[in-house]
Amino acid sequence: MQGERADTGQGAARRRYRGFIRRHLFAVIGLPIIAGLLAGLVASALTPLYEASATLLLGDAPAGEGPDQRRERSETRVLLLQSRGLAEQVAGRLDLWSRPGFVPCRSLPTWAPIQLALDRLRSGWRGRGAQSRLAPTPEQARRAILDALAAGLLVEPVADSRVIRVALRCDDPGLAAELANAYVDTYLEDQGRTRNATVERITERLDDQRRQIEAAETRLREYREQHGLDAGDDLPEGSGDGLEGLSQRLAAARARRDGLRADYQQAKDLDTTDPVTAASHPVLGRNQVIQSLRADEVRADQNLAKLAGRYGPRHPKRIGAQGERDGIRARLRTEITNTVAGLREGLELAETRVHQLEQEIGTRSARAREQESKGPALAALEREVQTKRRLYEGLLAGIDETGAGGAEGRQAARILDRAEVPRDPIAPDRALVIGVASLCGLLLGVLWSLARERRDDRLIVPEAVEPLVGIQTLGTVPILRAKGPSPVAPERAFSDRPHSLFAEAIRTIRTAIVLSDVERPRQVILVTSSLPGEGKGVVAINLAAALACTGRVLLVDADLRRAGIGMRLGLPVEAPGLTEILAGSEDPDDCIHRVEGTGLDLIPSGVLPADPLERLSTAALTPAIEALTRRYDRILINSPPLQVVSDALILSRSAQGLVFVIGANSTPSEIARLAVDRLRRVQAPLLGAVLNRYDPALAARRGLAPSGPGAHAHQGYARYQR
Repeated sequence: MQGERADTGQGAARRRYRGFIRRHLFAVIGLPIIAGLLAGLVASALTPLYEASATLLLGDAPAGEGPDQRRERSETRVLLLQSRGLAEQVAGRLDLWSRPGFVPCRSLPTWAPIQLALDRLRSGWRGRGAQSRLAPTPEQARRAILDALAAGLLVEPVADSRVIRVALRCDDPGLAAELANAYVDTYLEDQGRTRNATVERITERLDDQRRQIEAAETRLREYREQHGLDAGDDLPEGSGDGLEGLSQRLAAARARRDGLRADYQQAKDLDTTDPVTAASHPVLGRNQVIQSLRADEVRADQNLAKLAGRYGPRHPKRIGAQGERDGIRARLRTEITNTVAGLREGLELAETRVHQLEQEIGTRSARAREQESKGPALAALEREVQTKRRLYEGLLAGIDETGAGGAEGRQAARILDRAEVPRDPIAPDRALVIGVASLCGLLLGVLWSLARERRDDRLIVPEAVEPLVGIQTLGTVPILRAKGPSPVAPERAFSDRPHSLFAEAIRTIRTAIVLSDVERPRQVILVTSSLPGEGKGVVAINLAAALACTGRVLLVDADLRRAGIGMRLGLPVEAPGLTEILAGSEDPDDCIHRVEGTGLDLIPSGVLPADPLERLSTAALTPAIEALTRRYDRILINSPPLQVVSDALILSRSAQGLVFVIGANSTPSEIARLAVDRLRRVQAPLLGAVLNRYDPALAARRGLAPSGPGAHAHQGYARYQR
């Protein structure tokens, strides 16, 4: 996780991805492969499922049926195909009740032997008795068969068509096709039986209704014959041939007669000798022929007047114009005479029509008065006939709706395609199962790896120390791997291999410490860590040896809980040390020991006291350290781990600098950060952190550091090359 904050750029991102895959190779690659293999085995062991389908073509919808009615009709047929009653008919048709192996409950379950053994142990029953308990009852078997049919049935209408698809899924391809065909055949037969029964019932009612109509018509006819009525006498009063209609026509005839009489009286007194004056009368003005002749006469007069001013009375043109005008007047006079005669004839006809209507009304009125006593009975008979005829027509319409009205409509649905035996199963889809399982395995592996990465906050590279812990890095100490024929002890690595990369790393840390206090040298430096086992003792010993190359240096082992530095450097356990100095039981000079092969002096921990924290908290510590500072250029103090005990907090008050050791690939960043926060709260003089046991090869494998030629001299770290 720390590399994600420390590295930037595309190269670093690629390294992190490669390192992530290498660290979690099994989870990211192995889990998908295993999941895919297991899924393939499971899919191969599963029973294949086949699907066979048949299609039904429904009959034409009744005329005037809307979209909602068509949808309801289609849904009704789907529900009929899915009904349990139809499933029972299919099961009986194919005799599924006695077909072995059709339903899993026909055979004993896989746990039957265990159940039988438990039954024998518990009650001493025989296997037959237990098996009879486990065997399904006939009712359970019947329900299981119907449930299996319902589970394998798929009925779906094809969009924007009158086609319904009926599919059956089964582990036997032949049985699947047989079931699909049996479903459509049974449905059509059931619909045919229902339709025929309906038609028979309606036909019987039609015959009965026809007989009732004939009886009602007979009674109506006999009533009319008995009372001397004809078929037109039963018309209602408000019809076109009733009294009301006759009265209206009589009023219209009288009005026409009166109008013709007034016109004739005015026209017969006109003077036909003066046709021009007669033609201007309003009665004759309605005649289009007279008006046209009148206009011709006016034009002839105008033409004659014009010629009279130009020619004499005997001029041929004037004589011709005079003859033309006289002819027009003669025709006008004749037309006037004919019009008056026509008015007279129309008046006579109108009077005749009025007389006829008056006689008809009189006759009808007399007949109506005669039938007043017979009206209710006749109306009742007529209503009876009309009611029975309407019922008869409704039954006929019902026959049309059932599909019995014609040869084309006698079959409401038909089979469009019969089901065929499927060749390939539809399930399980092995490729899909394996793909989904592998994808799930990959997802699970990535999630698991990310969770591990999130929990793993160990510090691995130096670039992650400052962002995660909040303290600068003084340097790194490479991990020591003893691969050569003469391995060196870690505490002697700097002295025995002064030209190794390990020694160069210690010198780098020494340089960082020296450069941090150029103006005011820090004489007393405390070395501590957050947890045990991080190698702070090895770092303190080798750092003291490096500082001893440039001046007088004293190494003090202030870990009064576990003596380790003195024994590592060859001193006996009973050698006097810091405990005796603080107790005042030994002279400080007797507690200082020279480390063999180096210019380094050492004060071991001495005899471990029962109360180490109280010994370090005494007032004798500060004077003792001050006295030692007058004799040495540098004093390095090794203290216990900070997260375990509080000794380092006490010792930090006597130090001018503090080196914090972090174990690479072992110390969690959160633990190290908490330890640094504790030091800051007591205002400890922090110089920086040292990343101990740094492994560049591990960092490269994890993608947190560059790899390849020239990245790090990994081999030199392990073999201490000069």
